[in-house]
Amino acid sequence: MARVPSGPFVFLLRGVNGQMKPAYDFAPNDFGDSWKRYVEHRITPGSFGTALLCNDLKMATMCADHLNIHLIGEHVTWMINNMPEECWGSPENYARWITPAYLGHFKD
Repeated sequence: MARVPSGPFVFLLRGVNGQMKPAYDFAPNDFGDSWKRYVEHRITPGSFGTALLCNDLKMATMCADHLNIHLIGEHVTWMINNMPEECWGSPENYARWITPAYLGHFKD
């Protein structure tokens, strides 16, 4: 299946009933499943993804593999365009998103 390249022009896709949903299929380097688990189920990604979510680009650079080291900008751009602001951007936002007390607010 051909994939549309990721980059600065990847935006939310219009879903059912006109609601916008993240374009997980277009996340850089097949990270869509990791981002979906984090956004929808509050399951934390690995050290690289966690560093990105906490806006710790120094740590992200140290944790990145040989592919993702070149895609940090694309990951951040995808996050800006697809993730809710309250779930990333600082260690505090990350901690609140994965904290069980905060989870009670979002029961399925």
